[in-house]
Amino acid sequence: MARTRDNYVKPPKAEILAMLDRLERGETLRSILIDKPYPRSTFHQWITEDDELSGRYALAQDFRAEQLADEIEDVSRNADGEILRNRLLADSLKWKLSKMKPRVYGDTQQVQLSGDVRITRSKETTDRAVRAAGLADD
Repeated sequence: MARTRDNYVKPPKAEILAMLDRLERGETLRSILIDKPYPRSTFHQWITEDDELSGRYALAQDFRAEQLADEIEDVSRNADGEILRNRLLADSLKWKLSKMKPRVYGDTQQVQLSGDVRITRSKETTDRAVRAAGLADD
């Protein structure tokens, strides 16, 4: 079996795909890797070396972000009397989601400008600049 740069034996592809399935179901990568003897950096190395695994990992992250968004909605709608706990949980999940998918759930704002920009100077300012540059006809 092939060894990784940090000397771990790469598991069969089916095992890595099983880890990605767990990720798609909403488990965190940390919780998945607790069950395995691999550090996160090794897992990421395996993912980046294989196009199929890279695609599955990106898809799993998208699914996980959707699940977090659903969980935020569920927590927000839950009126069980623990409002402060639910608010804190929802805010924490929103923060995490904004870091996972900033383009979709982030607080960034996009500003579009259009039109012409004109810079006007007085004749006196222009004459002074021409003289300073040594371009004046004296």
